[in-house]
Amino acid sequence: MANKLVLVDYENIQNIEGIDTIQDAEFRVLVGKNQTKIPIDLVLQTQQLGKSLEWLKVSGQGKNALDFHIAFYLGKYVEANKYGHYVIVSKDTGYDALIEHINESKGSKIVKRVTNITQVSNKQVDKTITPEMRKLIEQLKKIQGNKRPKKRSTLIGFATSVFVNQKSKEEVSLIVEDLYSRKYISEANGIIKYEIDNISLK
Repeated sequence: MANKLVLVDYENIQNIEGIDTIQDAEFRVLVGKNQTKIPIDLVLQTQQLGKSLEWLKVSGQGKNALDFHIAFYLGKYVEANKYGHYVIVSKDTGYDALIEHINESKGSKIVKRVTNITQVSNKQVDKTITPEMRKLIEQLKKIQGNKRPKKRSTLIGFATSVFVNQKSKEEVSLIVEDLYSRKYISEANGIIKYEIDNISLK
């Protein structure tokens, strides 16, 4: 049996490309009640994982319905001590207090939240810097550390201004996601932490 359980908040994050490359993990992908269409390419990709991946559709409606389901499954599996490690894939910082409580009660960091499916893997992080990432990092480095965007939404807004009339909103969001997946930025309690000051962009 796999040693890691990954709970995907598909209502919050739909880009789970590469999920089939993650080893030693089982997956529960939770889908909102109103999410009635799953891309066929994603279905074919996840089929390769067989019984290690299960799609779970939330029965109730409401702003936090899916969040409560993830909290339920997380608590259920942690209590049963079924896996050694647990990962929630979501941009929702509302999970962080629960994660901190579980880790403190267990005396070790067995649960974490990531914002990109690629962060689940234990493989070496791809540190490639694309031209778009380079441009955004250059602009961020011009800002004093404590004055940089602190929230994901404000960072996306800043990035949108950097690529005004050049990139669509979706493209800008993907550039920001690349910064997360390559660990040039991360989040702690909903606040962005930057790891860009020592990056050489020459």
